[in-house]
Amino acid sequence: MRQPRSRQQIVFALLSLAALALVAEFLAYAGLFVVEGGFTWPGERAAERRILIETIAEERAAGTSEAEQTAAAVFSSRGVVVHPFFGVSRDPAVPDSFGRGISDQGFFVRRPSADAEPSAEPSGEPSGEPEPFTVAVFGGSLANHLAISTGKRLAAVLEGSPALAGRTVRVRSFAMGGYKQPQQLNVLAYFLALGERFDVVINVDGFNDLVLPFDNLRAEVYPFYPMTWSVLTGDLSDPERQRLVGEIAYLEARRLAHAERFSSPLLARSAVAQLAWRLADRRLAGRLAERRQALAAPGLGGRPFASHGPAITPMETAARYRQLVDFWARCSLQMDALARAFGARYVHVLQPNQYLPGSKPMGRAERQRAFDPEIHHRPIVEQGYPLLIAAGEELRRRGVAFYDLTRIFADTERPLYADVCCHLNGEGNALLAEAIGRLVARDLAAGPRPGDGGGSQPR
Repeated sequence: MRQPRSRQQIVFALLSLAALALVAEFLAYAGLFVVEGGFTWPGERAAERRILIETIAEERAAGTSEAEQTAAAVFSSRGVVVHPFFGVSRDPAVPDSFGRGISDQGFFVRRPSADAEPSAEPSGEPSGEPEPFTVAVFGGSLANHLAISTGKRLAAVLEGSPALAGRTVRVRSFAMGGYKQPQQLNVLAYFLALGERFDVVINVDGFNDLVLPFDNLRAEVYPFYPMTWSVLTGDLSDPERQRLVGEIAYLEARRLAHAERFSSPLLARSAVAQLAWRLADRRLAGRLAERRQALAAPGLGGRPFASHGPAITPMETAARYRQLVDFWARCSLQMDALARAFGARYVHVLQPNQYLPGSKPMGRAERQRAFDPEIHHRPIVEQGYPLLIAAGEELRRRGVAFYDLTRIFADTERPLYADVCCHLNGEGNALLAEAIGRLVARDLAAGPRPGDGGGSQPR
């Protein structure tokens, strides 16, 4: 008959298990050091996952199964719907997986009840309090992160400005992942036509306006159409395209689920769990990149005009850059004119990007996490950004309050980029928000610009 284990044996077994767990944690920390290219605090990893979750929720069609074979099903599954004027917006009826509110017009708000669109008939009753100073932020996902995640930083800087003494600043997001011109211009025109009143319009863009048109061109879609337009409009007649869309939806859903699962308080503190997440996420990211590249390739079947747009004029690469940059600049001029006509100031900010040479020193850990030397948009940034900067200088000569912030991190060695695309971590977003706030405050302190004041809205 087997003798019951003594208390000493049980204690020894538990101590042995604890020792094995400690050894496993130590080895996992060593593995993370190698995989991440240096030591990363758990909080930095958690912030990176938050950005990943938010970005997937905004920019990609994260479906829930391989069976979703239509663009409408793929996009609506995560709350993205085709919009008649903007290309895409959010469905207010679909909860955001990141906990943000969605306004009635389909844009993110910090709280479900905040920043709602005004009623068609303003009450006109004086409240006795100064009206909030409204800052409207336009652009793509980086601009939306800025407005939603660090809008309070931007507001605090402006509220400290003598020009706004006693005024409460309200920051609203009219940005959306994947937006590029003329979407920002269209959104501004639409909301002004609805009767919205803005004090400052901030447009933070540039990256999408260069990179996404080339993605369209690879898919034989008109460069100025919205991102993934052929998929949005149901261009799925080809069986191979159907398979790729289904795979992308499935892989992105898995990547999102992994990020959320390993964000739990228990797993977030375990080096073993974090190493498992990091390795799995890299594998999924690699597979996703392959599928997206295949989906963007031409020749997957004939498509109607609605999904590909006007005929694409062949041109040399240098001429294509000039075409894109000129279009971007003209859209900015129109946004400036619209804002002035309705009594608002327009501020245009060229966003930073890690692939612009000399824009930021990167240590091994940040380079490992946020710099892919083989990524397809690296040469686009290297060749196109200098043209954006030059066009921005011309915009300033024409009276636009344009600010080139591509070198805002040139003297900062701390990790600030969150992924290999373009997005910033929490500290990076905060630094950018504060810098923009200071620029806007300086612009306000300088007083009215030539041409301001005509056609201002009733207050």
